[in-house]
Amino acid sequence: MAALRACAQCGVPVVPRAAIPAWSVAASPGTVRPCSARPGFADLEPVDQLSGQVTVSTGATLAAVQRRVREAGYDVAVDLAARDSVTIGGMVATNASPLLVLRWEPIRGQAVGLEAVLADGGC
Repeated sequence: MAALRACAQCGVPVVPRAAIPAWSVAASPGTVRPCSARPGFADLEPVDQLSGQVTVSTGATLAAVQRRVREAGYDVAVDLAARDSVTIGGMVATNASPLLVLRWEPIRGQAVGLEAVLADGGC
């Protein structure tokens, strides 16, 4: 958050990028490009057994989330062939509508809540 605050104060553009650089749009020189694949962005908390919910960070891959919830006896109501590389943050940003969308719903409809850092560094 401090880095975003500093960029906002100095007028430096910030363009987040996905975990796979080949899929990201080229940024202008002088643009900060934080990557969600860095350590700390892929955290997974334990599954809450009462609610069946899990809190994940934006860079966690779908495969990692699937493994975590299956260990707790649950399943994820979304699946993609790119499960080993696609991140939850990317899926939410694009409102991914994967294989099970006809039975369930797109990923945003399954999110209970989101915590985001705003462009000015606030929450």
